[in-house]
Amino acid sequence: MEIISFKYAIPYLIFLGYLLALMIWEIVKSSRGQGIKDIQWLTIIGFVFFFGLRGFVGTDWVNYYPYFNNISLTFAWEQGFAIYTYLIHSIYPNYFFWVFVSSLINAILLHVVFKRYAKYYVLAFIVFSTFNGIIMEINLMRNIKSILFFLVSLRYLQERKILPYMLLNLLGITFHISSILFLPLYFVLHREIPKLYLWIMFAGGMIVFFLQIEYIKPILSFFADIIGGRLPEMVDAYFRDHRMNFFKLFSIGTIERIFSFVVIMFMRDKLIAQDKNNIIFINLFMIFFFICFYMAEANEIATRLSMLFVASYWILYPNILAATRKTLNYQLLLLFIVTLSIMRTSMYNSFLFRYDNVLFGIESFEKRKKLLHEHSDAGIIRR
Repeated sequence: MEIISFKYAIPYLIFLGYLLALMIWEIVKSSRGQGIKDIQWLTIIGFVFFFGLRGFVGTDWVNYYPYFNNISLTFAWEQGFAIYTYLIHSIYPNYFFWVFVSSLINAILLHVVFKRYAKYYVLAFIVFSTFNGIIMEINLMRNIKSILFFLVSLRYLQERKILPYMLLNLLGITFHISSILFLPLYFVLHREIPKLYLWIMFAGGMIVFFLQIEYIKPILSFFADIIGGRLPEMVDAYFRDHRMNFFKLFSIGTIERIFSFVVIMFMRDKLIAQDKNNIIFINLFMIFFFICFYMAEANEIATRLSMLFVASYWILYPNILAATRKTLNYQLLLLFIVTLSIMRTSMYNSFLFRYDNVLFGIESFEKRKKLLHEHSDAGIIRR
């Protein structure tokens, strides 16, 4: 079996093409002042069909499948996720039913968020898929629920209603503990940070990132030496295994993030004038950006933390496009987004993401698990 092949990415590109066709239809209908409810329905149906009916795709099913089949309220993971899984198991004890329901709930929550905040509905789903949405939907079944609860809670942040905001994110914590980071954001996300401060932090991030300045390891090593034991050895091992690859300094991802920062900074006033809620997503993007550049030294930590805030892209890119309408920049930006979406979607070219669908027949758990284990030492599998 080929480990890497373009053919594995084809189903994802077909799904992207489906969304692109709906996006063009939405743009045409919106320009004529027509409603898009039919397009919204088709988007949700396509989303649930593609993700909700998937087979053993990705990597984390190897843990989720036996977890679901042997579910009990002993809470191997966070309690909310365990109760949620247990309830679905009680209704119909079939793993693929659980996956389907999970994707349906995700689609509904995304619909609520995108309908409320994104100026282009289908484009928001495209950007979602482009920026980590596919991997979240396929692998991170706990994380995505907690992130979506946070996005729903942003309504109450803007309205300054602390109780429902906190309750939704406390619910998110019961699905994934990382949601605890969302709690203090209630007090800062709605504030406009002076541009000068952001540009200064941008310059600092560039220096730390491109000069590969280490400061996290020395700090952790200092405290590890004080505590003693095996901790110093563990710190050294972590940074040895997760050090930043020099060649990633000038990757497409790095260039895209810098480009996005500059565009968002120059478009900030227009975005806020377009919708005051945009300041929340601008601030989320800034958190995402500074984590990527200031914490690149701890690459694994930076990747996991930044994923909590990548949702800023899902709203900002559609809204930036809407803000540039009737200008030459509109076509250029749309071309950029489509090209980036195709490029990033093409990266699902590993045999791990070889897509199949329960309606057309899937490979068994045992066969997929065997393949997974055979290649687990080849550097292909990354969590």
